[in-house]
This record gives sequence, C-alpha cells and structure tokens, in this order.
Amino acid sequence: MPNNKLLLSLTNTLNQFNLQNQISLNIDTLRITFSRQYKLDSLKAIGEWVKLKKIDELYHKAIKRHTTKELSSAYRLKDEDIFYFNLSDYPKYRKSMLVIFGITQPHKEPNHQLIDKLISLFKTITSIDICYDTPYKPNLANLEKHYRITRYKDTDTYYVNDTGYPMLDRIVIYNKQSKNKLASPLFRIEATMSVNPKYLSLLPLDEFKLFLEHMDIKPFTQLDYVKQNRNSFYQSQKHINAYREAKGEITNTKPPVIPLS
Repeated sequence: MPNNKLLLSLTNTLNQFNLQNQISLNIDTLRITFSRQYKLDSLKAIGEWVKLKKIDELYHKAIKRHTTKELSSAYRLKDEDIFYFNLSDYPKYRKSMLVIFGITQPHKEPNHQLIDKLISLFKTITSIDICYDTPYKPNLANLEKHYRITRYKDTDTYYVNDTGYPMLDRIVIYNKQSKNKLASPLFRIEATMSVNPKYLSLLPLDEFKLFLEHMDIKPFTQLDYVKQNRNSFYQSQKHINAYREAKGEITNTKPPVIPLS
C-alpha cells in the first residue's frame, strides 16, 4: 500500500469499489498540474531530468499518451517512465504537468518509493488513469453501438474520446500483450478520470464499469493472470501481495503460494 496520503486515499476508494463489485480496477497513471515557479526546483532535486527532443519517438509517444494540450517542452526522469511537460498556457507560461506512467504493470514492479516521494511534493492530483486487464478481446462491435470509437492508425488501439460522462475524459483499449511482448494474451482498458481536488473519492467508477459491461468483459483479476504465467512472476510478489491484502486474503507480506492448478 502507498504511504502518501493522496495516493492512499485514491487507492482506498478503488479497493472498496473492487470489493463491492468483485472487479479488479487499478491506478496506472497519475497527472499533476503545477506552477513551475513554486515546484520545479523541488522536482529537479528528485533526480536527473533529461530533455526530450521534438524529433524523438519517445517525445511523440509521451505527448500522445499525455494530453491534447499544446506543450512547449518535455522532460523525462532518467530511466523511469515519469515525465513533466511544460504547457503552452498563454499568457504567463508557468504551468507544467507531472505524469507518472506504468504504476500497474503485470510484467514489472514500479518504483513505489520514488512515486510516493514525487507525489508528496504536491497537495493534489489532477487526473488519473484507471485500468482493467483481461485476456479476452473486448467486444468493440457492441461498444460501438453506444459510443463512437476511433482507431489509432493501423493498430490494435482504440479510443472513445467522448464518453458522455463528467470527469470520465476518455477510454483507451489496446493490446497489452503486443505492446509489452507478454507471454499470454492480455488487453487493457484504461479510463482517464479528472480528479476533484476537494473530494478525491468522487471518481466515475460506476460509469467506467458500464463501459466494461458494454464490451462483454468477463471477471478477471491480476492474480488470475499471474496464475497463468506463474514462472514469470517470482520477482513481482509484492504486487500480488498488495492485491491480496486489499481483498483481505492475507494479512502479512510473505510471498503468496500460487497453485499449479
């Protein structure tokens, strides 16, 4: 479980929803808008930030994943999937956005200590990506009966940019097995949600669940995925422990025993 109060509040809200609905939703991305004149020095003290060139592929990937807002420059925390973007916020140009990607990954453990340290610099969170993983291909044809779907070029990535719900900014569906070269089929559905700074627990989780139901998503947890790929997960026990502790299945942090069957 996270130590930071902001992240802990969001995690507790999500865990409670998961238990009540027998589902496994997780936080994958955090975004925090901040003023450079007050926070940039503290952010730079965390580690080495490398400026991305606008011709770099990573620069364009980061922008595509980040926002539709115009950016003046982008920086990456060395060796981490963490960025900050300077926004073109006319006329003062003082706003930036910290973006922390990859908080929930089936194939690797994020640096929780670093994430807690970064978030502790700020008093609020601007938006988050909530994700749901499944080995079953989502029923996009059924979803298209309810929402307009946009395919990204000739890929297995699809967007719903107009969800029709306040605070539910967009939905992304993509082939995570292909993206991360995983051993078994896995699709990820991500919902970008705006966060009310005064009421962190007010998230459109029920609305996101409706999207999953429109795609005929079957119940599936990260623990199920680990069972299917048990030989690849001996280095990720803390991730599984956190999930099982949230469900009340265990009360300590000893590595779980994953059955063969």
